[in-house]
Amino acid sequence: MAEGGERVASKQLGASAQRLTTHPSKVNTDFRASSEHRFLSSTSRAKSSSEGKKAESTTGHRKSFAMGGSDVVHTGGCHCRRVRWRAEAPASVAATTCNCSDCAMRGNANFGVPAAKFRLDPGAEESLTTYTFGTHTTKHPFCKVCGITSFYIPRSNPDGVAITVACVDAGTLAHVEYRHVDGKNWEEWFAHQQQHRTE
Repeated sequence: MAEGGERVASKQLGASAQRLTTHPSKVNTDFRASSEHRFLSSTSRAKSSSEGKKAESTTGHRKSFAMGGSDVVHTGGCHCRRVRWRAEAPASVAATTCNCSDCAMRGNANFGVPAAKFRLDPGAEESLTTYTFGTHTTKHPFCKVCGITSFYIPRSNPDGVAITVACVDAGTLAHVEYRHVDGKNWEEWFAHQQQHRTE
């Protein structure tokens, strides 16, 4: 998550976000054709499905998929409601908090879902622009009107979508378990997590 360095705001979402509103069978093909935006890939859905199950007992952004149980449909979006989306995830989720420069300023807490289980509502992409910084790998789409980042694409898991807990509509999240990520020292922290999982 932590990507120190020059901050750049740019309108990068464009057609990529629009493709999120299409039928799932079309999304893989559309996104594979885009070299600039990799929200999904031709293999991401199968990969996300298998990794999502492993995520239940691990921590961190890469493995911060839902804790378990049957999926429900969560809806949410930005403050002005120009950006709306729906995502499939259990009612009980494991969310991460982070101390990187961006998350610390936004008070961000999020949980992840496979990209195949996330879809923007029609027309939402027209109100989105994307912010990147540091390595410019993480994509932070936000509303051009109200400025809220209700979801983003983490560099640790580009085949998934990180959903801002506070942006989920009330009524579907029954329990949220918060886990801390050392985003300020992200490379070292992530390497340690990877080593721990292989032991």
